[in-house]
Amino acid sequence: SPKGPTSDRLRVVVVDKPNRTQSQIYVGQLAPHWRDRHYLPLLIGTMAFGGTFTSRLMDEVRVKRGLSYGASARLGNGRGARGLVCSVMPSAHQTGETLDLVLRLYREWAEGGLRSDEIAFAKGYLQKSHAFTIQTADDRLALRTRLHVAGMPESYATDFPARVAAVTDKAVADAMGATLRPGGLVVTLVATAKQVLPQLAKIPALKKADIEVVPYDSF
Repeated sequence: SPKGPTSDRLRVVVVDKPNRTQSQIYVGQLAPHWRDRHYLPLLIGTMAFGGTFTSRLMDEVRVKRGLSYGASARLGNGRGARGLVCSVMPSAHQTGETLDLVLRLYREWAEGGLRSDEIAFAKGYLQKSHAFTIQTADDRLALRTRLHVAGMPESYATDFPARVAAVTDKAVADAMGATLRPGGLVVTLVATAKQVLPQLAKIPALKKADIEVVPYDSF
């Protein structure tokens, strides 16, 4: 597993774009490599937290509060280590409220864990949805190619549902405990700085954060 930051000093990058009525927020950290033993349990945990329409993140951000049309958490995979990234897109004037909520939910997820029913639902979703990743010849070829490039066993393409079924609640909790770093997250916002900076200043979790503002056309 990658050794991410463990302090309570978050990093925030505001990509300043004038006249934005909406903010694009990405909150993330380094995640285990696809081959890492914690990867699959963490994938299940991430799916439970923010990978489906009924997940905890979507329920709190959209269903209960209507702060963003979508709210998701995704765990990347590939040849090298990827990221675990949550994304939400609130209106400009609700940016601070939304980010504050996402940071709180992330910490609660990392420190409080998941319920058994949340894990069971996520496992079932992953098992059933795998069929769509191998639906056509092109899909199967693309998956096997990615597995080969990443040094993964080809059997992963066919026995993925069985691998998911074999993951225990304890394995999910262990993977989350070993990898999640709520105090060392990186937050990136595409927004209008003069609108969102006063809102960020009111978020308790960002009191000690390093906040950087960069022009959108500087990349």
